[in-house]
Amino acid sequence: MNRVGLASCILWALASAGAVRAQGGSTNSAPSAEKLAVTPGGVDMRTGHHSYKATDLTIGAGAPGDLSLARMMSLGIPGHVEPFANFANNWDIMLTEKRINISEHNFQHGSGIDYELGVRYGGRSETFRGYSSYTTVDQVSMNPYTKLTWTGDRTSAGAVYTYQATDGTIVTFRPIGNGDCSSFFRCAYASQIVEPGGIKYTLEYDSSGPARLRSVASSRGYAMLLEYSGTNVTKACVINLAHTVKPSNNVCPSNAPATTTYTYTTFAGATKLASVTDAAGNISSF
Repeated sequence: MNRVGLASCILWALASAGAVRAQGGSTNSAPSAEKLAVTPGGVDMRTGHHSYKATDLTIGAGAPGDLSLARMMSLGIPGHVEPFANFANNWDIMLTEKRINISEHNFQHGSGIDYELGVRYGGRSETFRGYSSYTTVDQVSMNPYTKLTWTGDRTSAGAVYTYQATDGTIVTFRPIGNGDCSSFFRCAYASQIVEPGGIKYTLEYDSSGPARLRSVASSRGYAMLLEYSGTNVTKACVINLAHTVKPSNNVCPSNAPATTTYTYTTFAGATKLASVTDAAGNISSF
């Protein structure tokens, strides 16, 4: 057999093996992509998810430190309740923890005592893994400029993780044991984001009950507030802190420069987003 024929046979065998594994009923699901590769039809080729994104609110003139609220497709995290029912948003920033068995290449949650940590943001993710006996975790795609560290005993509820992105952005998460964002595995929401230029975003959540995001404040003087019915966002607004003091209850003031409202419906036994009315009065229906 010539080299071309041999190469074709090898490629066919590898593809067939992959197909067999895919049909084997594995419950492992690939994490969201670090970078999206989107087709003209709007589908991310790595995950198969539709990369829909729509901006509902914005304040500022497009400079660093401005605030915006964008809806996007579900993050697909087990046990996570999306703030817009079947939609996530750009501030749904979280860290998830899976306990896996690295030596046996078993990445099912609960298969071992090693760690797989996912930093999820903007429909994408970065994955870190490390043995339980190690004091560090490594980024899976071996990006040396991306780091994930923690303070405290990481097996405890009080461990706090800090993520440093390639561009120098630093994200600090809430304690991992708060039960923030998933009923399936330990998960923590972001509490603070500091960009390379020094701009800081502070994220505030309800102090009791479900960890619902109630406000995002920028060090440039803007804030975004969110109101809920149960676990679903029903109203969101932005304010200029130079003109309006941020309400302690995070309820949108009547003079907010821009407000968006949301309604929901029940379809096939599940709550779904039904409509969005933006600051200009335009209505999007689903």
